[in-house]
Amino acid sequence: MDHEIVIIVGSFAGLAAALQLVRARRRVLLIDGDRPRNRMAEAVHGIPGQDGHAPTAVNAALVAGVQCYPGLDRIDGVVASAEATDGCFGLTLETGDTIAAPRLILAHGVSDDLPDVPGLAERGGRSVHHCPYCHGYEVSGQRLAGIGFNHASLVQALVLPDWRGEVTLFPDDRVDLSDDDRSALKARGVAMEDDAVAAIEGRGDSVEAVRLVDGRSIPADSVFTLSATRPNGDLVEQLGCATVDADFGPYLETNFWNQTSVAGVYAADYIARPFQNVTLAMADGVNAAVGTHHAMVLED
Repeated sequence: MDHEIVIIVGSFAGLAAALQLVRARRRVLLIDGDRPRNRMAEAVHGIPGQDGHAPTAVNAALVAGVQCYPGLDRIDGVVASAEATDGCFGLTLETGDTIAAPRLILAHGVSDDLPDVPGLAERGGRSVHHCPYCHGYEVSGQRLAGIGFNHASLVQALVLPDWRGEVTLFPDDRVDLSDDDRSALKARGVAMEDDAVAAIEGRGDSVEAVRLVDGRSIPADSVFTLSATRPNGDLVEQLGCATVDADFGPYLETNFWNQTSVAGVYAADYIARPFQNVTLAMADGVNAAVGTHHAMVLED
C-alpha cells in the first residue's frame, strides 16, 4: 500500500483533514464522488475568506490548496462497501475496484429525510434552509416560517427573531410543545400555527406561502427546517461504528480526537456531530487528521 490514510469523501471536512496530513508529510488517498450536500445552495457562509462564495468555488479552492502537496492522491469514485480485514480496511468502489486502507477518515456526510410536504425538498438550498447561522443574514427582515418536525425546531424558532424577521412556527404532531415552550415562543414574538402543513407554495424556487390542511395560506418568504438526517450509504454499519441517537437522527460516536468506536477509523463532517455547521465540520476534519497522525506516530 502506497498510501497511509484514506479519506472518504472530499467534502470541506475531508479536504481540511487532507491538508493537515499532507503537510505532516503523510501519504493520503482522497476518494471523492462529488455529491456534496450543499450542491443546491447558491452560496456558503461563515467561512472566513470564503463567505458568500458558491460551494463549487470554495471546493475548487480547497482542492487546489491540497493538490499542491506531493503526498496527495485523489480519485473520482464512490465507496460502495467497506470491511475490516487483515489489519486494514478493504474498500470496494461502485466500479468494482478495490482499495486497501490502513486507516480511514469518514467524511461522507449525511442525507436529509424530509417529510413528504410538496414544495419543501425541491427548494432546499434556495429558499428552504436548515441553518440560520449559515443563511439567516441573507433573509433578514423577511417573513420566516419555521417548519418543525422534531423538538430541536423549538430552539431554532427561538433564535430566528434575532434576524429581524417575522417568525411563525409550524410544528407537526411530532413536536410536543409544553405550556412553558409556548410562553417562551410568545415572549420572543414567534407566532404559532398548529394546523398541519399541506404544501410550500411559490413561483420557481421562491417561497410565497405555507398552505395548511385547513386551506389557509400563511404568507412567508423563506423556510427554516431541521430535517432528520442519516449517514450516507452503509459504510457506518459495515464497519461496525457505534452511533448516538439524536432528536434529528443518528451521528457517529467519537472521542476527543474524532476516533470512532472502531480503532483506525476517524470521522468528520455532519456524520460526526449533532450541530451542523460547515466551519465546525472543517474543524472536525482538522481534529480527525491530527488524531490520526498522533496515533500513527505512537504506533511506530
